Amino acid sequence: MIKDFKVIYELFLQNKYYAIFVILLSILAIFIEGMSYASILPLLENYLSTGGTTNLSRVIEKTLFFIGFETNILSISILFVILIFFKNILKVSKEYFTSNFKYILREIWIQNIYNSFNKTDFEYIASKNRGKIYNNIYHETSNSGQAIDNLIEIFTSSISIIFFTFLLFLTSMQFSIIIFFTSLVIFSLNKIILQNYSKRIGNKEVELNQLISSSINDSLVSFKNIRIFNVMNEFTIYMKKHLANLRKIIVQWRVLTFATMPIIESLLVLVLIIFIIYWKNINEDLSVLIPILALIVVVGQRLMQQLSRLLVSINSFNRIKKSFSVIHESMNYHLNNKSNKFKNYHTSNLILDKLEEDIFIDNLTFNYNKTNNVFNNFNLRIKKGKITIIKGESGSGKSTLLELLLGILIPDEGEIRVNGSNLLKYSNLYNKFLYVSQKNILFTDSIKSNVLFFLKNYKNDKFKDICKKLNIDDFVNDLPKGYDSIIENSGENLSGGQVQRLCIARALIRSPELLVLDEITSSLDKKNEKNIFDSIFHIMKGKTVIISIHKDSLDYMADEIVYIKNGKISKIITK
Repeated sequence: MIKDFKVIYELFLQNKYYAIFVILLSILAIFIEGMSYASILPLLENYLSTGGTTNLSRVIEKTLFFIGFETNILSISILFVILIFFKNILKVSKEYFTSNFKYILREIWIQNIYNSFNKTDFEYIASKNRGKIYNNIYHETSNSGQAIDNLIEIFTSSISIIFFTFLLFLTSMQFSIIIFFTSLVIFSLNKIILQNYSKRIGNKEVELNQLISSSINDSLVSFKNIRIFNVMNEFTIYMKKHLANLRKIIVQWRVLTFATMPIIESLLVLVLIIFIIYWKNINEDLSVLIPILALIVVVGQRLMQQLSRLLVSINSFNRIKKSFSVIHESMNYHLNNKSNKFKNYHTSNLILDKLEEDIFIDNLTFNYNKTNNVFNNFNLRIKKGKITIIKGESGSGKSTLLELLLGILIPDEGEIRVNGSNLLKYSNLYNKFLYVSQKNILFTDSIKSNVLFFLKNYKNDKFKDICKKLNIDDFVNDLPKGYDSIIENSGENLSGGQVQRLCIARALIRSPELLVLDEITSSLDKKNEKNIFDSIFHIMKGKTVIISIHKDSLDYMADEIVYIKNGKISKIITK
């Protein structure tokens, strides 16, 4: 319970001042609303000339006298209109700022999740189900936004109930007592019947949403296989089953929670009838009852409405509360880093300007998830300003070595030294060390935007020169909108070689000190391969290039070829 409260408190106060403002605005709106309803009593008493027969009437009369208002029909009518006007303005304002607040929080949560991902070991992120991560970022943050609505509604309804109960108590103690015990019974029944049920439904809903999101993600990635194996019908049946389960639990929950309102409304009518009968037995003058009954009907109805909203909000919050835990966990992925040795990596003040020395890999040990070591006391020297080719069979550790050199993976022991300092200590490492792999991602945006990849400061002449040297102009100039043409579905409307060239240009335009190329020749024919690598080496002249490749076609360009087998260096050929 305490842990849940801390999580909710932390997420709710991501924008502390806005949260305080919304709470204060809600309290003010409740107060003005209550006072507008309370003014009905003296208005009707003056109209019927029954005089102030209740404590509430006398409090209002004294208050009006104190501020200089006479207690006549005109002055009270003016006050009533003013209060109603301000009540409605405040209610609309509260709705605006509350809606705005929950979307601001969602933006902050998503930003914090990505910030956490950026500080998390790549190995940990890679072990997570991508569909679940997508669901947590998009769907669960949306759910939690709704939970913020519920929290604010719980708060405002609770304050409203207290305030309206106080007004009823000043009007009629007997009616207040009846309402109090009726509300207590309703609240207790809700807690017994629906509270734990809502929590179970919420946990199941999160599980099903994660499963459905994962299945959708997997189907889009494996669409070719689904079609080739002719199992689309089976897959849709599989999806329909999960969606039907989700529909079933949500519909049941909505019906049960919706039933709260008509039940409470029926009980309010019953209570009013009992109260009228009671009044008739103790006082035959029903004219005195009319003003009191009017206020009781309005405030009592509003009180029971708030009770209904409170119960619905509590049940809704219990259903969605699991989403808060999921978001909080996602925002703290970095706390699960494999090692705390470099928990502040890439956050120090150390800046890498130029690669001035060779890169040294010293006694490096690494394993995936505490399984057999990929590298054990591995040592290698990467020469500055040279072209180094890493070779080895599949599974030999080539790609792992490159990811360690880029600081994407964190070694268990040992270190990689750049200009004499640990590679992980450089705060701007990824401005200087760039990477292109055989698996490239393009966004649904223009070709130019994909090449720039959020780069703000660039020279247009350099952009044009790199695109020309990589033969990107050859296919882009044939497109109707040229570099403003939109790329769809991660580049599915382009060939593999075209995508590869765009991603190489993306790295080169940043003027890297070290360029790492991991098996990028698979989508290139021999002619394009030679032309593109000639262009890369020309642009990177004097800079360090590391290439992972299984073919021999680039050997003649290398300054050094390193052969790796089973995580160890089998031989090095220096030219």
